[in-house]
Amino acid sequence: MMAYEILEKFKKIIGDDPVFVARTTLAPFFMCVPWNTEEHPIHCFFIVKGRDTQFAINEAGYFTLATERFREYYEGKVLIKELEEKYLVYEEYTRQLYDEVIGKNLSKLTDEELREHMRFVLETLYPELLNTIYIETIDYDKVLSVIGVERKRELDTIWDQATQSNFVSFDGRYLRNLIELVSTDGENIIQKAKFMFTNYFWSKSDDEIVQALDDIRNNLAEKTEEMESIFEAVGERERENTIWKETLTPESRRLVDYIQFVMRLRDIRKDPIARMLTVMIEVATVMVTRAGIELRFAPYILLYEYVQGVEYLRSIRDDISTREQGCAYLANPDHSYEISRCDFEDIMRQFDDWTRYYVHDADELKGQIACRGLVRGIARVISDPQDDRGFQDGDILVTSMTRPEFVPIMKRAGAVITNEGGITCHAAIVSRELKKPCIIGTKIATQVLKDGDLVEVDADNGVVRVIDRVKS
Repeated sequence: MMAYEILEKFKKIIGDDPVFVARTTLAPFFMCVPWNTEEHPIHCFFIVKGRDTQFAINEAGYFTLATERFREYYEGKVLIKELEEKYLVYEEYTRQLYDEVIGKNLSKLTDEELREHMRFVLETLYPELLNTIYIETIDYDKVLSVIGVERKRELDTIWDQATQSNFVSFDGRYLRNLIELVSTDGENIIQKAKFMFTNYFWSKSDDEIVQALDDIRNNLAEKTEEMESIFEAVGERERENTIWKETLTPESRRLVDYIQFVMRLRDIRKDPIARMLTVMIEVATVMVTRAGIELRFAPYILLYEYVQGVEYLRSIRDDISTREQGCAYLANPDHSYEISRCDFEDIMRQFDDWTRYYVHDADELKGQIACRGLVRGIARVISDPQDDRGFQDGDILVTSMTRPEFVPIMKRAGAVITNEGGITCHAAIVSRELKKPCIIGTKIATQVLKDGDLVEVDADNGVVRVIDRVKS
């Protein structure tokens, strides 16, 4: 095997700390920036080939943010209102930029104007986005570590109800927005809808968006009924939640308020993120075209490189064209970065060997309970929702993390298992809405479980058991 200097450097940076790893579909363009806040500098490491991505950051710094922010709230040093106001600054920035850019003919902008848009994203939007990282990994153990074991019984009493989503998640919001768009049939409907069809790799094509809008238009009555049913169910949960909270002590109510706040914020934050990513894609499309680079290579160009302008992109065009076949990236807190071509399978083996401080051949693994239930089924290990591996109704979805594009598969799944944890993660929120048994935060489900294994998902106790291994 080759020795990769970039991997060795990341290993040295991590040291003895655990590493948070996700194998999924993410474009380096969007995600390969340092995830640091003022308190915690967090390097970001990427290994990518095509749509297959291994994403890694320092777990200790990432997870600590959730605990520290909750501690500040618990000790009365920060109010939910103050945290909301910080988020709203970011939300307003993204909305203004989206409205400004989406209506422009970007091909008429100068190279410098295109650079300015990218620079605004890097220097303004990403720092504001990082202010909300604390919402991503909050869970039972982190809350308990702050409030103390003497309040464990109280936390156990309220936990299940407190972690029920009492808001309309992105699925319902997007359906409502799209119904409104096709009903008014105004101008620039595709542009206005595009952020709702943008994921962490790229946007859907205009033809795909038109097809989706036509589907809603042609089934408007049915879609409207579905949307109304979603909002009605949430309204009922909100009423029940309000009545229930009145029965709690003020101390318990404060805990519930924070738990429900971070859950809601994690979900509504999808909208400004999608708007930001859509703007980035629209600008990047013009920039790579001017630089003579095929659009398919655009996701492998870092934001830092776009900020340097069209001429710079043109000067590294030959290097960019090789990245799709295997490349490693390291983004540092000081905004420097390194890029190295690699044999994807080779460097992935080395990365996996390095992270084997977990037991990868166990027949049982544990995680956090996101939605209770007990079910058996065939495991399907999926990193890219475009490749569902012949997923059948009732199969068990096993993945690093879910995102909105996973929802059609989740609706068919018997249960959901993820590496990622936290009560605010997408899998937790959606599985509770769908009433699907779900275990999150296993860290290694995608390594332990193999495609085709028969597994038992005991989401009443947070345990996954391998009943029968698929024959190699």
